[in-house]
Amino acid sequence: MIGGSPTASGGKSPYTYSWTPTTGLNDSTKPNPTASPTSTTTYTVTVTDANGCTDTDDVVVTVTYSISGAKFNDLNGNGSWDPGEPGLEDWTINLAGPVSGTTTTAADGSYSFTNLDPGDYTVSETLKPGWAQTCPATPGTYSVTLTDSPVIDRDFGNQGAMSISLEKSSSSAIVAPGGNVTYTNNKLHEHGNGAST
Repeated sequence: MIGGSPTASGGKSPYTYSWTPTTGLNDSTKPNPTASPTSTTTYTVTVTDANGCTDTDDVVVTVTYSISGAKFNDLNGNGSWDPGEPGLEDWTINLAGPVSGTTTTAADGSYSFTNLDPGDYTVSETLKPGWAQTCPATPGTYSVTLTDSPVIDRDFGNQGAMSISLEKSSSSAIVAPGGNVTYTNNKLHEHGNGAST
């Protein structure tokens, strides 16, 4: 709601009220209308008392928006956030536009940029070594235009690179060309996607 409490005083009641512009107001003749503009707006109220005396005042309603989404481990690499695929914590998400900055993902992979002005933005992620981006599609960023509502579900998916290595617990041996080496207590490690055997 906008207007004072009371909106008018010092004159002779009753008072009449006229708010301009009327865009986004539920009633431009109320002393305290509810304002829901889609962009930052300066409203002017003209108050007239019973003697015909008038006065005016202004109030600025500031409108801000948000962009949010999540970062997830795309275990099957299909570019979609499927049930059972976990969020990824502590990844950097970047914002460029009328308001620029960076944030890091929470424990559940979520992120958000708040208090944003209307305009055109680009949302991107900072890749980590050993990971490949699977979502969004090339070029791997989101173009967002904020006009009249928050923007949600701008998600980033990544799949960890796979690598296999062997550990040899036996001591080193010198083998002639064409000879064989026997490994004991071999351990197979699979790196990526958080899995190991």
